[in-house]
Amino acid sequence: MFAFLSHTSACEALRMISDTKRRWPNEPRPLPQHGDCLSTQRDFAKLTKSIDLDDLGIASRPVHFAVPSSNARSRGKRAKFHVWSRDVPANSFVWLRDNLLVSGPELTVIQLCGMHVKLEPLLDDFVASVKAEEEIVASVGLDDKPVMELPLYWERIRGLVNAAVIACEFAGHYRLPTGNVGTNYQAPALMTCASLKHMAQSIGSRSMEKRATDVARIAFDNSKSPMETSLALMLTLPIEFGGFGLPRPELNKDIDVSGWRGILSDRNIICADMWWEDFGVALEYDSFSFHGQQKEARRTSDAIRSNILTSLGCRTFRATLGAIRALEGTALLARQIAKQLHVNPRQPTDVEIQRRTKLFRELMPKASDALGK
Repeated sequence: MFAFLSHTSACEALRMISDTKRRWPNEPRPLPQHGDCLSTQRDFAKLTKSIDLDDLGIASRPVHFAVPSSNARSRGKRAKFHVWSRDVPANSFVWLRDNLLVSGPELTVIQLCGMHVKLEPLLDDFVASVKAEEEIVASVGLDDKPVMELPLYWERIRGLVNAAVIACEFAGHYRLPTGNVGTNYQAPALMTCASLKHMAQSIGSRSMEKRATDVARIAFDNSKSPMETSLALMLTLPIEFGGFGLPRPELNKDIDVSGWRGILSDRNIICADMWWEDFGVALEYDSFSFHGQQKEARRTSDAIRSNILTSLGCRTFRATLGAIRALEGTALLARQIAKQLHVNPRQPTDVEIQRRTKLFRELMPKASDALGK
């Protein structure tokens, strides 16, 4: 019997994987039918007797699996089964061991950005928020109506952003903690945004393809830390999402400065954390000071790198956690970079200002937590 880990469980398992080359299937095909595919709580109990899921990094419960139909699943608290009735794309799963497979990084992101939100708690919170806002406004003698939007709009944005964060992780060189394993800053990229887009086009669902394509469009390749991901998204996400709407940079881009070696540079290549090539603008994030890697040699190297870029006529900005810990600091940085990029993003509406606050709370604290802050 085959088992197909999916969604959040697949995300956790992928954080422990360094090689995703052994893929399944060779061509599009449906999942094995009931009897050949783990789909009941009893099947799950048998699996846990032969395989320690914690060793695979799967720490959260319930454990998520993909199954071919709703008829082939049972309900319970230990395992959750998600129906995937269409053909799965070629090379969309990765073999873990024996008959245990896990959704590949591209398919996992597609699954996560397609998860549905429960409306009842959202609507209850919305009604409570409106009443609380009205009471505050009335208490100060104003007749203004509170600035509120239906929660489903924000939840759609939130879902895309959270999927983009995972996409940046798998297309980058770090892995977030899972189980007893801490953050890994030396991980190989498991996919690219281009490979995510390619797989989305082969899903066979227009709505899932659109969401996953949107994620591929806003995510980044080559991020090296959670904070790089969060800061890049915060700066570049559309204003209607709550971002600052800046042009997209390349992350950890190698810049050839060999022509100036021995004159203005002591090296051939400089790697900029964020690089806007058309404008000669770089942003350096001092991540080493936040996860225990602060060394004098590293600080010296970063200063030399910044000086080389400056000497070549580039404008180099620096960001620290202290400077961007609050939304006001990040907004100041965004305005400074925008000026050098010769762009003037439009002012957000009242609703978009609320979204910006929500987006900042969604992105930045999570990145700090991943760094142990």
